[in-house]
Amino acid sequence: MQPKTKICKTDTILFHENDHSRELYIIQSGRLKVFRMICGKVVELAVLEKGAVLGEMALIDGKPRSASVKAIEDSTVVVIDAETFHKKIAGVPSWFMSIIRMTSMKIRRVNSRLQRLYGSNLGANIVLSLNYMFVHKGKMSGGNPGKCLNLSQTRRELIQLLGSTYQRITKTIEFLQEKGFVDITDNNLYQSDPAEMEKYCSFLRLLIRKGFENCSELSPGTQKLVVEVVQTDELPADSQDKRTELSGEALWPIVADAGLQDTCMEKIRELKEANLLTFQKDSKTEKSANMLDGYMFSLNTALWNRYFHLIKYRDMIPLL
Repeated sequence: MQPKTKICKTDTILFHENDHSRELYIIQSGRLKVFRMICGKVVELAVLEKGAVLGEMALIDGKPRSASVKAIEDSTVVVIDAETFHKKIAGVPSWFMSIIRMTSMKIRRVNSRLQRLYGSNLGANIVLSLNYMFVHKGKMSGGNPGKCLNLSQTRRELIQLLGSTYQRITKTIEFLQEKGFVDITDNNLYQSDPAEMEKYCSFLRLLIRKGFENCSELSPGTQKLVVEVVQTDELPADSQDKRTELSGEALWPIVADAGLQDTCMEKIRELKEANLLTFQKDSKTEKSANMLDGYMFSLNTALWNRYFHLIKYRDMIPLL
């Protein structure tokens, strides 16, 4: 069987992470993006162009794909399936193929070790280390709202501390500047809002610990309600209590401010299904315009705050 040519229109998925497909691809034209999904967000790992080879390790060792690949413009690839590949190498000495398989296995092991070392989040570790430096080494910055660090010295220290590259450190700092966490002036790095950056770092710590893996997807209106409850201080973000009690009378104004009066009970049921709260109702309560009168809610404080961090920062995952 001869290798086949495949035309991939823009946004065509060539294969998904963890797929068990075993084809190898050689790009003839166009561009394809290698990416992973983390917390529901697409994180780009590489963009490959003409001449690049994709999927060779899965073809050799039969293990699942380590990432997904999508065409970002109309592209053409040569597809070599396992049967064709093994026919072509039929005359290759077995010892040579053993070397190839051992090399593939070593590459996967190295990737696995790096993943454990950095938790698949080198960018997150750079942010956490930088925040630590702001807290423990940063100087007060006069008229600026936060502390400041010497940018050149900070880059050098982060490279030594994390074994990262100058380019990776620079891209992560640019990412923080784009998101409004830091400012750069005259080779000084300023922390724009220390309290907000600390909240963001709480999200990154949960991300590294895979604290969001069991979080279900909430509807947009329910997400809005979760955020509003925390931001109105009814459920402080740094609370250590296991449960927070909230009356229907206290919750209703938050529901109203979020514009969710008509779908209020639907959102309450969704929160209950996600184990974010439980509730009970006083059967003696008379009907009123406030449909939550007589209800008492018990909120799972830690889980509620976890969802709050996920909703607020899920689109702010730094480069991996």
